[in-house]
Amino acid sequence: MVVSVSVMGAGVVVVTIWVVRRVRGRKRVQANSDAPPSAITKAEQQAAAATNIMPLEPILLGPYELKRMLGRGAMATVYQARDTRDDRILAIKVVSQEHRQNRDFRRRFQREVELSQPLRHPNLVAVYEAVKLEEDLFMTMEWVDGVMLEDLLANGPLPLESFPALAVQMLAGLHFAHKRHLFHRDIKPANIMVNQAGEAKILDFGLAIEEGQARFTNMGFSMGTPSHMAPEMLTKGISNAHTDQYALGVTFYQMLTGRCPFQASNPMELGLMHVQATPPPPITLRSEIPITWQQIILKMLAKTPDQRYNDLAQIQTLITQSS
Repeated sequence: MVVSVSVMGAGVVVVTIWVVRRVRGRKRVQANSDAPPSAITKAEQQAAAATNIMPLEPILLGPYELKRMLGRGAMATVYQARDTRDDRILAIKVVSQEHRQNRDFRRRFQREVELSQPLRHPNLVAVYEAVKLEEDLFMTMEWVDGVMLEDLLANGPLPLESFPALAVQMLAGLHFAHKRHLFHRDIKPANIMVNQAGEAKILDFGLAIEEGQARFTNMGFSMGTPSHMAPEMLTKGISNAHTDQYALGVTFYQMLTGRCPFQASNPMELGLMHVQATPPPPITLRSEIPITWQQIILKMLAKTPDQRYNDLAQIQTLITQSS
């Protein structure tokens, strides 16, 4: 779902909503009856009735043996795989059958790989290459043995003692991308993993843009997740380091309180709250939160970019000093 908020004259705010359907749960995949199914079509057929992570019968996709499906959406499916050439375990993100025929989507997919490949940082999931193999289109990525931050927050906020290290690691990874003039545009718990060693890893630069790139997609509107979009991203389509900072501020708020700063019954109301409303102080939701952390988060959530921090390195220093 995409929300665009326009501020007109006399304080009038106009909210436009685009809904992008996502496929969850069961999904039927059909192969061309006149041609043998590709390796991915076979894997999709095996996983068609699955709603959770599941193992697959051995299937080769070029040199990669697909081991199990990790997750799937409307645009792509992610598998754990083994590179038969060196026995390395990695993740493979495969474009869905309907999207790999779309020229614009293929171009965007290739761009995601090109933007992500140079990023090598302990707190960013490494992207290796994009591969076109017969009818299949996929990218290979670092395999992270861990859990999504979103799943960790499903039962409530994190223990206070877990927050500083994870927050500093997220800041370090994202700041590394910013220094290379690359902005994520969709920071949220669903795009952050925590590995078995307790280290944060940011993934999915699928909506990322470079500094100086056009602010709007070729569809004419900015993209992101409404619950984490900065006011200027909603009103002007601006995406930069400050909008990433705002989204990370929302994520920090969730980590400490177990909820987003703004909650609404519909995307229109949610968008207006980001633009106009003041977030409840985190301490009102969890009294033991240190006042310094609250001050940091509320500054990250300031309505205008000039009221936020100059860069994420400043926040790293403040959190490190306060813990």
